Amino acid sequence: QVAVGKFAAQIDDLSELRVDVPIAEVDIPQIQLGQNAHLVFDAYYDKTYTATVVEIERVGVSVGGVVNYHVSLQIHPPFEDIKPDMMAAVSIIIGEKANVFAVPAEAITTRDGKQVIYVLRDGKPQSVEVITGAYSDQKVEIISNGISEGETILLSPPSSLTEMFTSGNFMGR
Repeated sequence: QVAVGKFAAQIDDLSELRVDVPIAEVDIPQIQLGQNAHLVFDAYYDKTYTATVVEIERVGVSVGGVVNYHVSLQIHPPFEDIKPDMMAAVSIIIGEKANVFAVPAEAITTRDGKQVIYVLRDGKPQSVEVITGAYSDQKVEIISNGISEGETILLSPPSSLTEMFTSGNFMGR
């Protein structure tokens, strides 16, 4: 027997799977139907799945003063190992560039109002002014630079260290 208002059985169609993602209002203008996405599920962290944006809700939901819009992604087969309600990290591809020079975002710093990266040359860090282009949360495109592929780039150098190198007070000089 089943009580009033309770389910006796549930039938789900798992031939298609979707992931719903909240996207902040500042990012929603970049999201379009048909864009591709990469998904990594917590349960299968070593495998990347692909999906496509199939729906963008027109009405947002405000939580704590932040408005999010739900975006629905349809996962491409094969996805037999994915179960409903699994958690996933989602990256929606809003643009791609081929054959560009890119560095980790934490390599970019500001010195005297200019964007620079620090490159290890002859065993000493040297600042190199750069002009940046497209970026993601992980990489930054370098449009104009004085660096070469294969050079060692310092990530997030502390300001005290960079001041020491630029002033010439480096012990290995």
